[in-house]
Amino acid sequence: MGKTQNFDTVNINGDSIETMMLYRRYFWQKFILFMLFLFIYFPILYLITFSFNNSKLQGIWSGFSCHWYHQLSQNTMILKAIQTSFEIATLSATGSLILAIIAALSYEKFYGFKKQPLLLPLITTTLVIPEVVLGLSLLILFLPITKGALTVICAHMTLTTAYVFMLLQKRFQDMDHSLEEAALDLGAKSYQVFFKITLPCLMPSLLSGWLLAFVLSLDDVVIASFVGGPGVSTLPILTFSQLKTGITPEINCLCTFIVGIMSFGLLVWSYVLRHQKSHR
Repeated sequence: MGKTQNFDTVNINGDSIETMMLYRRYFWQKFILFMLFLFIYFPILYLITFSFNNSKLQGIWSGFSCHWYHQLSQNTMILKAIQTSFEIATLSATGSLILAIIAALSYEKFYGFKKQPLLLPLITTTLVIPEVVLGLSLLILFLPITKGALTVICAHMTLTTAYVFMLLQKRFQDMDHSLEEAALDLGAKSYQVFFKITLPCLMPSLLSGWLLAFVLSLDDVVIASFVGGPGVSTLPILTFSQLKTGITPEINCLCTFIVGIMSFGLLVWSYVLRHQKSHR
């Protein structure tokens, strides 16, 4: 009996130690995850908080106020920069998407292109070239012409087409091409197969690629500084230029709006994906 009791006691103690070790591991995993999220999102939360600051000075809280949001609505310079940035980002993302579709179709559909070993590295070179080098090369290319919004759009298309191409090319590889072959065997024309089968299958990658190109163009400051003319002032360039004189809380308010819009878009996108999975 004594040996049995000792054995049970050892089992209980062993279970207690194992439970304690699992609890400690769980605690440290949660703590590390919390610190990671704090490291990532604390600057954003700090910026959002000081967008409601009554003082013009950054980092000195003097009371809650929405005064700077009202100032932002009346700042024509910032509003003009926002309009210019969104126009350039929309046009460059659309142009990049069209070029990427043509490049991906050519690369996947025509066997002669796949036999060229240097073709894929040439298409994706802009993924690894520093933006300073790319901006300087585009500046030299655009020297004979007047720089403006058109040169910025072309430069952003050069930057973002490779990103969209990689998404589409991966989607092409994962597609079930037997659907296209069956449609052709049943008498469908090539353009009918493209618009009714290929394009719907590529739609998730098309949306992802367009959004990626849009964000990259909207965020760019290096290339736009090289190829933008004196009359073209995008939002990143305007914000960067204010570093010399001091950033006003109006920029904090604008960033708060952008974070809110992007967060809302991510929530909607997550809801749509969850809704689609639940109906499959």
